[in-house]
Amino acid sequence: MGVHYGSGSGGGNSQAGRIVQVVNTDFAGSFYTNNTSMTTITGLTTNLTMHDSGNKVLVMINMGTAGIGGSNNFAYLRLYRDSDNFVGDAEGNRFRCSFSFRSGSDHIAHSEQFIYLDSPSTNAQVTYYVKVAAEGNYFRINQNGHGGNQTNYPQSRSSLTLMEIAA
Repeated sequence: MGVHYGSGSGGGNSQAGRIVQVVNTDFAGSFYTNNTSMTTITGLTTNLTMHDSGNKVLVMINMGTAGIGGSNNFAYLRLYRDSDNFVGDAEGNRFRCSFSFRSGSDHIAHSEQFIYLDSPSTNAQVTYYVKVAAEGNYFRINQNGHGGNQTNYPQSRSSLTLMEIAA
């Protein structure tokens, strides 16, 4: 269990809300795809073995740099836990995703974050990962959408961090 400070205020002896464990995957390499179907981003996968089936998991995705080639193309990203994904509700013909971004130019580099509180309801190992579908051109992580090898283009780091939170 996480550290209990026991001050008697703000929850007394309750363990609820305490951090049980933290796991992280750090990705400093490159990944790119022009697939319009959901493709797993290699490097952003993290496993967590839950201590208690009632606990929650705070999922934090940080993409140091993300870009998509061409102009005015979308990148659609989905967070998965095992085979479950966490997307917006169906509405018309909209592409269902966890988060997305659109670049006006392939030279643009975004820093993208997504945070989600999950309730896996298990005490087994769970695997979290991110998939992407690219509209019209190449999606790149840790680089801008152009992907050129120039001194003024970024090569950054990304991470997927999981925190088990006591219920």
